[in-house]
Amino acid sequence: MANKVRFGVSNARYALETDEGFGSWTRIPGVVQIQLEPQESQSDFYADNMNYFTQAGAASDNITLEIADLADQAKIDLLGYVQDSTSGGLVLPVNATRKSFALGFQVEGDETKLRIVIYGGKLNRPSMTHSTTSDTTEPETMSIEGKFSGKVFTVGGEDVPYLYLTTTDAGDTHTAYDAFWTAVPTPGTAPSAG
Repeated sequence: MANKVRFGVSNARYALETDEGFGSWTRIPGVVQIQLEPQESQSDFYADNMNYFTQAGAASDNITLEIADLADQAKIDLLGYVQDSTSGGLVLPVNATRKSFALGFQVEGDETKLRIVIYGGKLNRPSMTHSTTSDTTEPETMSIEGKFSGKVFTVGGEDVPYLYLTTTDAGDTHTAYDAFWTAVPTPGTAPSAG
C-alpha cells in the first residue's frame, strides 16, 4: 500500500565507510529533522534550433541534520575530533579529516514505514547557538550541514554509482526492511532477516 502522508523521523544511524564496505550502524539519538536538498545536474544539447536531448541526474544531496546534541563518539567518527589525553576532553584539529559514511533513518507513514539509507556523506562542523535561560527552558538544537555524493557499487557485473536505497515494511520488501539495521543495505544484495 502506498502512503498518502509521511510524518516523523526516527532511528537515525551512521556507518563509516571501510575498505570492505561499511562498518556497523551507530545510533544518532535526538534527531529533530533531516532535510535533504537535491543538487541535480542537467545537460541540454541543442540541435535543429531546439533542445534536442536532455540528460539529468541526481549528482548529490546537501543535508541539514538538526539534532539535540551530537555524541562524543559521533564527533570523533564524523567530524574528526580527537580525544585529548591531557584534559580528557575533545579537541578539533584545524585540518581534521572527515570520514565518508552512510546515513540511515526511518520515516513513518499512514500505511507503511520507510527506511532510507543515503551513501557517501561528509559533514561540516555544526552551527550552535547558546542562549541564556528565562522563565521557561527551551531546549536548543545543533544544526549540522553536509553533502552526500553517493558510492559506486558493483551490480550485475557493472560499477554503478548510487545515492539512495529505500525499503518499506510492506509486501515483498518486508525481509529487507527487517534486516535493514543488521548491516548497511547496498544495491544488488538481498539481505535476509535471519
